[in-house]
Amino acid sequence: MSSQEQTTLFTTIILKPGVSDQFSGWQEKMNATVAIFSGFVSLEIFPVQTIENNTTWMSIQRFQSTKDLEAWRSSKERYQLIEELKPLLIDAAKGLQVSDSSSAPKSEYVTEVFLTHVKPGKYSEYRSWASKVQQIEARFPGYQGAYIQAPGDKEQDNWITILRFDTPANLNRWLVSKERKAILEEAKQIVQDLQSQRIFSPFAGWFSNLQNKYSEPQAVWKQTMLILLILFPIVMFELKYLNPLLTNLNPALATFIGNAISVTLISWPSLPIAIYFLSWWLAPGDQNRTYKNIKGTLIVLTLYLIEILIFWKF
Repeated sequence: MSSQEQTTLFTTIILKPGVSDQFSGWQEKMNATVAIFSGFVSLEIFPVQTIENNTTWMSIQRFQSTKDLEAWRSSKERYQLIEELKPLLIDAAKGLQVSDSSSAPKSEYVTEVFLTHVKPGKYSEYRSWASKVQQIEARFPGYQGAYIQAPGDKEQDNWITILRFDTPANLNRWLVSKERKAILEEAKQIVQDLQSQRIFSPFAGWFSNLQNKYSEPQAVWKQTMLILLILFPIVMFELKYLNPLLTNLNPALATFIGNAISVTLISWPSLPIAIYFLSWWLAPGDQNRTYKNIKGTLIVLTLYLIEILIFWKF
């Protein structure tokens, strides 16, 4: 399947206060479910804003083709997950906004997410300005596309923009360009505040040593499978043993502590150990490549099943 056919599903999730623990559990269930669907490439879920204890999250799910994405969107598994998510939303009708895009031409890229607070009554001017920005961005080397999502509630003024470039260097070239500085000057009467967060190609740093050793880039879907394999038990242990100790803390602090522990345990020692034992699958080389890919994938899927059975009544 050509990477040029990749499609992306964007979902904005607005949570009501006090549901961070439940949402963490839902995230893990989502991760485990979508990862086994045909054509799945990667999943990213991250917070983009918190207002009055209502946290807005962005989910980015990538698939190898439109057909694969539609199979996931129409699946009973996804429907069940959405139904389980609804009680956690600030509003069942407005707390979940979904859009898809086919403008992801390659699996290796860097993404910048912008949260723009538009001044009241300036929505029409902002749309025109954003269209002008995209026209200028498209002329820069490495531009991979942009996606803009309007607020789901008329009472909100926050717009989400997802911008992709092929490399951090090309993205930075646009961000510091005189053209961008000039266009931002034009927005001062339209935009009240602009925040951004960068997302690199999934897990690139964690697998850089392996790539240097074997001189072969590792498939993103394999990286995703391996991260899920080691993240799932970590999160299950946190839900049972760590979360009860953090119930009296602010949800933001409790979530930060949990995430910090998870990332630390992934970085060391979990991921290095997993890479050591599965390097033959992550970088199979040319000899018996298909056999190694199939064998390694079946092993990881079997380990998924074993983990689920172990934690079924945990």
